[in-house]
Amino acid sequence: MKQTDISVIIPAHNASDYIERAIKSIITQTDMSWEIIIVENGSTDDTYIKSMKYAEKYSNINIFQSEKGVSKARNYGLKKATGKWICFLDADDYIYPDAFNEIYKYMEDESDLILFGHNSETHMVKGKCVKFDGNEEYQNLRCEMIKNPTQNMTVWGKLFKHQIIEKNKIEFDEQLELAEDSDFTFRYMQCIKSAIEMRTELYHYSRDNESAVRSYNPETAQRYIKAINHTLEYVEKDCQAVKKAYNQYILIHLLLILVHDTFNISNPTNNKQKKDNMKKLLATNCFKKAIDNTRISECKGFRMLPVICIKLHMNWVAILMVKVRVYQNNKCSGATK
Repeated sequence: MKQTDISVIIPAHNASDYIERAIKSIITQTDMSWEIIIVENGSTDDTYIKSMKYAEKYSNINIFQSEKGVSKARNYGLKKATGKWICFLDADDYIYPDAFNEIYKYMEDESDLILFGHNSETHMVKGKCVKFDGNEEYQNLRCEMIKNPTQNMTVWGKLFKHQIIEKNKIEFDEQLELAEDSDFTFRYMQCIKSAIEMRTELYHYSRDNESAVRSYNPETAQRYIKAINHTLEYVEKDCQAVKKAYNQYILIHLLLILVHDTFNISNPTNNKQKKDNMKKLLATNCFKKAIDNTRISECKGFRMLPVICIKLHMNWVAILMVKVRVYQNNKCSGATK
């Protein structure tokens, strides 16, 4: 029997409002054989019932249940998957029509990772395709992805080879509560030597459910630090260029903590406490080293301006910039879930 082309793994927690949309976006795909693996994990709504309706109708749609936690759900899905390629789909997102048709053009290539674009619009946006198969080219791609983790290191918007995941025993670390996507993607990319980047936007990234992610959680900082230090264990075995790129990865997460935790509008602490917490954060080993080892000339883009200010010992300016970002996020939807 021919192996299924793609296993689409959908972790679903309280996804009643979105799960059918996600499922339907796969059902309409042609040109490749597919299976959908829905892993409901700890929902208190009717996510399971709505999913079961499709599982009863389609033999290639299966629904399972796991303990609460997206990493547990994805790991369970990996154990049940039979496809040659693995595609992760968040329950509140969906794939555009004819996406698999576009991907099929590159499926037989020898590359071990297929990247494709995403947007929050209503339709696919076509772009060119670039292959990275030389060692220098591929390492440059890895570095650029690592430097912008919120856009590039998610597990959605990619096709992973199932065989490589199994051979290298790659799974999601269930102890991580944040940045588990980046950790998985980083370890997978350490095991391969080539990738194809489709700059066609095939994945719809939904902003419907972002408010919960942007709500204040006092444990955010420690959760990010735990994830950073965990991935750092694998970074230490890598080349110098990747180590350098990982410094910027760390600094991006420092900024995320400052925006979503330290200076979050819902943070009940007073201004002095917030400033003191920022000082403690900057003194944390992983952040201090990343700041010291990153040159000002490497801090490119508006997003990195607060880091430049921190390096110049102008923390008050950095705080002002962070507060502006907090205000912007409070006014409108941002870019990451």
